[in-house]
Amino acid sequence: MSLQPKFDNIQVDIDSLPDIEDLHLLQLDNNYKKVRIIVWFIFAVILAVAFFTVLMLVNWQGHRPLFLVIASPVILFILTFSFIITYYGFYQMAYAVRGRDLFYKKGLIFRKTTIIPFNRIQHCEVNHGPVDRMFGLASLKIFTAGGQASDLEIPGLVESKAHAIKDYIIGKTGFDEEE
Repeated sequence: MSLQPKFDNIQVDIDSLPDIEDLHLLQLDNNYKKVRIIVWFIFAVILAVAFFTVLMLVNWQGHRPLFLVIASPVILFILTFSFIITYYGFYQMAYAVRGRDLFYKKGLIFRKTTIIPFNRIQHCEVNHGPVDRMFGLASLKIFTAGGQASDLEIPGLVESKAHAIKDYIIGKTGFDEEE
């Protein structure tokens, strides 16, 4: 008679797993797109001020036109590319709260999907920056064990919804610990 427990490691049929495309994802609040554009505009102003400051303060010794020919298209490309990422990236951000985990996806060029089971969550925070507060928005930060930085941040939630999700998650993590 063997004292070792029986070990099963049955292969899972990949085709029978649920399809992620069937998941009903919730978009972030539409005001968050405005917040992203405001933050992009602040970035653009800072970049433009830095560009013109360098243009005016440096002694170019006759090379200013060459600098303008090279730097202007580069700055324009950076601003255009960052605006496209900011604007269209908003439409790639979505989340879902399921019975046992939290699902979040983002990314226009580099796509990222994060799923955090409730039983791994240590604590949650709801944060609102100054621009977020203007639009009644908040970010939900999720922390798991092993680090000081958040493992997941869902921005662009209506403040009441962020608090409701936080309360739900805290209730689920406490419930899962009792099981």
